[in-house]
Amino acid sequence: MLNFRSIYEFVFSSFRISRDTELLAKLIEEGERYGLIIKRSWIYGAFSLLWLGPILAIGWVNVFLLWKHFEWSGLGYALIAILAANLAYTAFSGISYVLHFRKTYAEGHVIRDLHLLKDRLSEGDEAFTRFFNQIQTNFFFFVAMVAFYVVHVAVVAKFSTGIWAALDIVCILAQLALMSKFIRSMINLEMDFNVVVPGRIFFINQNGMYSDTQTLSGDKIKTIRSTYPGFFWSYFRYGTVDVLTEGDIGLIGVMTMHYVDNPEDAVSNMNSLVSGRLEPLEKIHNVYLSKIISAYGIDRDGEDFRKKIREYLANYENQIRNDYLSAQDPETKREIEEIYREYRAVK
Repeated sequence: MLNFRSIYEFVFSSFRISRDTELLAKLIEEGERYGLIIKRSWIYGAFSLLWLGPILAIGWVNVFLLWKHFEWSGLGYALIAILAANLAYTAFSGISYVLHFRKTYAEGHVIRDLHLLKDRLSEGDEAFTRFFNQIQTNFFFFVAMVAFYVVHVAVVAKFSTGIWAALDIVCILAQLALMSKFIRSMINLEMDFNVVVPGRIFFINQNGMYSDTQTLSGDKIKTIRSTYPGFFWSYFRYGTVDVLTEGDIGLIGVMTMHYVDNPEDAVSNMNSLVSGRLEPLEKIHNVYLSKIISAYGIDRDGEDFRKKIREYLANYENQIRNDYLSAQDPETKREIEEIYREYRAVK
């Protein structure tokens, strides 16, 4: 499989799948410890999958028209098999990725340690890279098949199949357009995001191959509000988040985040970060870690905090293992796993 990610990133400087993890790495270097990432709701991805309906419908029309054009020839069978496999693989790749996206970002808009958040985003980037390479490979073979078919109709068959060939070419072009729309929607799902850290908000607006990046300082923010544009949005619990800024900066008046899952929670945590109200952060971040800090008097703001957590994990390994095995709540198991990943206690 060709590495289409590398090809696209080389051709389009504004297309970079790892932009989110690169931004977090830079923030960590600057000394930021906590942050929040806001991506589009997985519901947006689910509705993007609706593009598969007309894609598959037109695809099977193309199968019929290919059969009419090639009249049971071996070449016709080969092209039909390629097209059918292409349709099935496109559907499988899209559905698999949206399910993985939902799992990766299922916890919602939670303020987290940037190291752990970066690790989670890296997993998402790897999953999207696999999907992107798969779908672009599929698209490449589909375009190649279209080119071959058009040449065959014009040069070999000399348009002898008349209306069938014309209809098939129209349907194939329609399918190409729909597949392009589907791929663009999935790119926007993964690569359109916002990062909030104390005192700053980063807006990365992705539109297909192109992106627009802006940074907003907390002292310029007047209001952060959430809205549900309609009943449909409210029912599925996703909406928009508007960041209203001071009018004297001219270029920016309202910055809008679209398709945000549980926008009220996003607004609440954004306000906590922008205003610097981080007192409840440990409770939000990881309850099991908070218990360790409280029970053993570890200073969360101390320079040796991470070192002491690593020492605790090494010295109390049996106790932690017993807590993990005896935990009835899946959330506790997940929190223990996160602590080990975050503080590099295990490889």
